[in-house]
Amino acid sequence: MGTADIVPGVSGGTIAFITGIYSELLSAISSINSKFIIQVLKLNFKKALSEFHLRFLFTLFLLSFPLTMYFDGICPLCIAEVKQLRTLDTDGNLRFEDIHAQDFINRYPHINREAANRVLHAEYADGRLLLGLDVTQHVWRAVDKNHWLALLRWPIIRWFADMVYWIFARYRYSISYLLTGIRRCDSCAIKLPGEYQEKP
Repeated sequence: MGTADIVPGVSGGTIAFITGIYSELLSAISSINSKFIIQVLKLNFKKALSEFHLRFLFTLFLLSFPLTMYFDGICPLCIAEVKQLRTLDTDGNLRFEDIHAQDFINRYPHINREAANRVLHAEYADGRLLLGLDVTQHVWRAVDKNHWLALLRWPIIRWFADMVYWIFARYRYSISYLLTGIRRCDSCAIKLPGEYQEKP
């Protein structure tokens, strides 16, 4: 649609009509209305998001699947999240790569493993790189769950949310131990469909 705007005599609206998404696009835009704003002001975010056509707009403007998540394969909490995402990813929108895999550097030379170990990384098929909580929001949105995470990327809230994330990322092994009794998962890996297997 955006590309069509640079062609004389052709508008993005025309392309939307031809492709059959014009009515759905109007409906999605009109969902950002007074009811939506009132629910936000009342801090009733769940109801606000339920009335907002987030998935359609997200699919239309942002997605370039697959989205590859570069995860810490020795972090119990990280592994638990990946297992859950794999189970929910019925559309095949996500890919998962363990940054501690022996061939990781050879296959992904453009991803700094030390940086990815400090801060969660993910990458869309078009090369767009995500970091930290942006990764969390996008991977869960890719499986159409936990839409409330979008609120953590709002101005002001974003700053505080990022601070909490940095603390979690830095102390994730200690937090994993407190929550699971396991600090590091040194002897296991993930296999499809999300069960543990012993590393060789």
